[in-house]
Amino acid sequence: VYKRQLLRCLAPAGVVGALGGGMGAIVLARGHASVELGFAALRIPVMGGMIVLGVWLADARGAALAVSGYHVFAFPLFYLVLCRWGGMRAGVVTRAIAPGIVAALAMAGPVSVARDALPDAAVGLRLSVAVAAGAGSYAGVLGLLFPRAWREVRLTLSGLLGRGAARLAPATAPAEGSA
Repeated sequence: VYKRQLLRCLAPAGVVGALGGGMGAIVLARGHASVELGFAALRIPVMGGMIVLGVWLADARGAALAVSGYHVFAFPLFYLVLCRWGGMRAGVVTRAIAPGIVAALAMAGPVSVARDALPDAAVGLRLSVAVAAGAGSYAGVLGLLFPRAWREVRLTLSGLLGRGAARLAPATAPAEGSA
């Protein structure tokens, strides 16, 4: 039960981290290593202080909440840094991350319901049902609200599974003499 509480406390950090993880790489790739270094120099004492305070107030759960709180509240700053030094317009960044944010938020409900629907079932079964509900709801939201993002997901998955290579490769004429 305690581990589950810790994971729930850390979930927001995972979501925001997944969305913002590439932002620093973009800033670095644009030649602004000093900005990323400055951000890291700020992040370490701020997050460290929050974790110490969290542990002092509420043990490991407090530390987990501090990590999540830092990521959630710092995300707008990450966003501004990306727009300013990453050379990207706010609208472009927003359109790029909106499908993931909306789908992740929408999947939280079905995952919670699925997890709680089988309270006496084996952990593996409960996990399987929750993962299926999450994947299904995430895909459904992307398909209904963000068809372009859903198409990108399908193409990526089909390429990873080896099925999309023929559809993605440009058509070429057969070699002479092979027909």
